[in-house]
Amino acid sequence: EDQQNSLEYLKKAHKFATESNDRVLEGQAAYRLGQAYDKIGEGETALEYLNNYLDTCNATKDSDGIGKACDAIAKSYARQGKLEKSIDYLMKFVEVTEQSGEEKGLSKACHNLGNIFNSLGRYEEATEYFSKAYNIARSMGDLESINTNRVQYGISMAHKMLKGLSEHIVMGTRPALERLCEWKDARTDDFKKPFPEPKVEEPPAPSAPKEEAEKPASEKAESSKGEEAS
Repeated sequence: EDQQNSLEYLKKAHKFATESNDRVLEGQAAYRLGQAYDKIGEGETALEYLNNYLDTCNATKDSDGIGKACDAIAKSYARQGKLEKSIDYLMKFVEVTEQSGEEKGLSKACHNLGNIFNSLGRYEEATEYFSKAYNIARSMGDLESINTNRVQYGISMAHKMLKGLSEHIVMGTRPALERLCEWKDARTDDFKKPFPEPKVEEPPAPSAPKEEAEKPASEKAESSKGEEAS
């Protein structure tokens, strides 16, 4: 009931903002209304208002607002299970925060991308974005974010190595088993390295017949002269 009452107030606020012809105010009201619809599970309606807010931010060149809109749209798509669409908007979030130099937003975008890639089993990309989020958090001195991203990076790296480990066990070839033994000692992630080319031994050169080989050099020379003369 409280959510429904809140939604009604936000709808009225959006109506007044629209009638005021203040585009920035209208965009902010659309953002709040979109988030409210998303909370009650009305994803399509939420996306309609959130995209209105994104359009307003693009028109007014509000880079912070663009990032905020992309983040909200990405979350809405993720709740609907549309993870590829969520990734698209998080990539836009990364792009706009990189351009504006807004480190907190960039760290958040990279962390969220890492979570989605991890859930999809795309561990290479997950470790890449958790690593970025961790490094940005370190540059800001954000201890909570540092610890969170360090743990998430470790989890995605473990998944990544486990995947390579399983693939090598299934191969069962001698080079694969040798690499597994090396991994057991060093625990380094070398599973994607190409295997060395197998050595191919050259066949031995054909040897001369035994009788010919035993002849003295002078006889061999005479013999070859006779063959040339004939």
